[in-house]
Amino acid sequence: MGGIFSKANRPKLPGAYFNFVAAEKAIVPVQTGTVVAIPFTHDWGPFELNVRVASFAEFQAIYGDSDDTAGYRAVRQAFVGEGLPGRGGAGEIVCHRFGDANATKATITLQNTTPVAAITLTAKYEGTRGNDLAVTTQDNPADAAQTELILYDGTAEIERYRFLDADIQSAVDKINDVSNWVDASLDQDGVALGIVASQSLTTGDDGENTLIAGDWTAMLAAIEVEEFSVYAPFDLTDGGILTSHLTWVTDSNAAGKRFMAVFGGAAAEDIATALARSASLASVNIINLGVGTITDATLGSGLTELDISTSELAPRVAGILAARGEYASLTHARLQGASIKVGASLSDQETAFDEGVTVLASDTHPAAPTHIRTGLTTWTDTDAEADPTKPYLIYRQPKYVRTMQGIESDLTKWAEENIIGLRPINAATREAIIAEVKRSLREREQLGAIQPGWTAGIDQDPPPTDEDEFIALAISVKFGRSLEQVYFTVTVG
Repeated sequence: MGGIFSKANRPKLPGAYFNFVAAEKAIVPVQTGTVVAIPFTHDWGPFELNVRVASFAEFQAIYGDSDDTAGYRAVRQAFVGEGLPGRGGAGEIVCHRFGDANATKATITLQNTTPVAAITLTAKYEGTRGNDLAVTTQDNPADAAQTELILYDGTAEIERYRFLDADIQSAVDKINDVSNWVDASLDQDGVALGIVASQSLTTGDDGENTLIAGDWTAMLAAIEVEEFSVYAPFDLTDGGILTSHLTWVTDSNAAGKRFMAVFGGAAAEDIATALARSASLASVNIINLGVGTITDATLGSGLTELDISTSELAPRVAGILAARGEYASLTHARLQGASIKVGASLSDQETAFDEGVTVLASDTHPAAPTHIRTGLTTWTDTDAEADPTKPYLIYRQPKYVRTMQGIESDLTKWAEENIIGLRPINAATREAIIAEVKRSLREREQLGAIQPGWTAGIDQDPPPTDEDEFIALAISVKFGRSLEQVYFTVTVG
């Protein structure tokens, strides 16, 4: 008699033992398929720069451990995703920390014994986190001819520098060579520093209170050079800025930079407000979260409970969208640790379905009852009537849009890196292109993103010749349909 076994604790008795291990489902290796771009305000870290991080721990190593900022909540949610085993969030995040004109680095100027300004220390980054830094200067207990400059984060010592009393330039050089926290500049050399104890840096400002359209425009111009598949700002509700985002998303996708965007609304918004936003956005590339307020059990400072709006939830849904890729719908994606404080009624949910609003609902799932009711773009049947090239039943479904974007991005990158400008127009090049297209489609078929029966060949209209400067392909696919409903008819007697 056998049974199951553990490699760490193998059975003692004779027998045949089996372990059945579920294989992880692979994700189609589409270009940038699991990458989410998130702009945010924060209190520390690279400012107005794009930084790619592959984990939340890496984000904290670069941007600090503050847990009460927009950046913390946005990036953490995007990596968490569904928060269930095997069902997480983004594989990588393009971080862009930005702010308004008030964003400032904390500073302190230390005087010498004259007293005049001798050395100025400036935090590495803009933000209030720099105000937590403090400086002590004292005699070196081991050498009376030396001064010690000690840098603290709160009450914890983080850096210590020793230098000859009057050699302030030496202190500046040492700090600039190795400090992870401050930059130093020389005001006057040749006179010893005065003694101070725990003098704080001041005037650091995050620049988060008066963001204007120009700040968002500059951010979009900076972030659009990166490769990503989903974009989700944290807590963006301003109608005018959302309109400019619609233009940016539309123009970028039309230019071949394929991605989807996720937006949301203010806390406790009603269904009418959410519907109006979807109507104003109306794009196959945009998902609009709406209605109510969500409570996250651990998103607050110190892992406490926090109420958030759907616009603040947007990065988490973006992470789920990135993780689910081309093979899974957003419908019934779970949000472990989240609960609905104010939500959409059943009637609201039905209206949201018709008008392109993605809402949350609850059921009796033991680990994560809160879930996405139906994953939708903001593309409605009315929009489809105005643009027949985008049929409603296809373009309302984020999964299908993701598949189209994935195929295009995958094949475009391959073509640009391997054949365009590098290969002649001939039969061998045509065969190479067809082979790559078939490889890409075959992988998607195996994962269920597209159905069997797809075709890929050379477009015969017009007939191809070696005198052309192009190769035209004709490809036909049917999407692997997402199971959205199950009907049971039970006959009882």
